[in-house]
Amino acid sequence: MYASGRKAYVMKYSIHGRARWHTLGQHGPLTPAQARRRALKARGLVADGKDPAAAKAEARARQTTIAELADDYLAEAAKKKPATQRCYRQQLVHVLDKFGKLPPAAVTRDAVRRWHRSLADTPSMANRCLDRLTSLMREAADLGLIPRGSNPCRGVTRFRETPRDRFLTGAELARLGATIRDMEGAD
Repeated sequence: MYASGRKAYVMKYSIHGRARWHTLGQHGPLTPAQARRRALKARGLVADGKDPAAAKAEARARQTTIAELADDYLAEAAKKKPATQRCYRQQLVHVLDKFGKLPPAAVTRDAVRRWHRSLADTPSMANRCLDRLTSLMREAADLGLIPRGSNPCRGVTRFRETPRDRFLTGAELARLGATIRDMEGAD
């Protein structure tokens, strides 16, 4: 049983001296008899020297695209401020235009470098887009879709950004002055 309350049939096995767990299916849609049959098939694979959990992960990696990871990423970003969500969506448009249909394993460091350079007209936006792709690839590694430490965004040189000076508008200055006066009067 998972912390979420979900119940599943799970098989533990050892392959190449390493203990592994393989989820056979969710309890409810899968009956105990069906789970036993799946376990027997999986045990047969293990006896032949094959890893059923690795095969399942490889199949999942072939099917999952960067666009699907981005959907999950945006769902998680729904907890953030609306302005942050807007920025993430805007940045992900650039990422998905280039890499959206690809599985994470197909994204190469060279392709990421070329794509990042193609956004050189807007260096700040290019760097933020690279940040979003980095996050998506980190999630792919966490899900086992790519090997840990193989993030293709690592080592891509970010553009130098010029710092910006921002000055308060007249309305902001008036609000600041009113707040200071209110605080002085509160003592």
